[in-house]
Amino acid sequence: MPLPDGEEEPVSPEGVNGIGTAYAPGRKGIYFIRYATSGRKHSLVFLRFADGQTTTLAEISRPLGMGFALSPDERTILYSQIDQVSSELMLVEHLH
Repeated sequence: MPLPDGEEEPVSPEGVNGIGTAYAPGRKGIYFIRYATSGRKHSLVFLRFADGQTTTLAEISRPLGMGFALSPDERTILYSQIDQVSSELMLVEHLH
């Protein structure tokens, strides 16, 4: 919403997913994860407040976990990704 008393307006372009915390506001825009659609990869995107345009900063080839953070100087973004998923099947005998 423009300050001090402007009308509110949405800033959420197509592809911004409101699930979890996969976005962070910066001084000049919002950094967010655009989740993959069919045939595409996840991507790190920046939405500029000034003109509403989005810029893809990087593609993310692995599945994502929860969590997303922007450093105070806006030079570093931290996100979680899933590198390996595994499980083990255990047999326990002679339970009473």
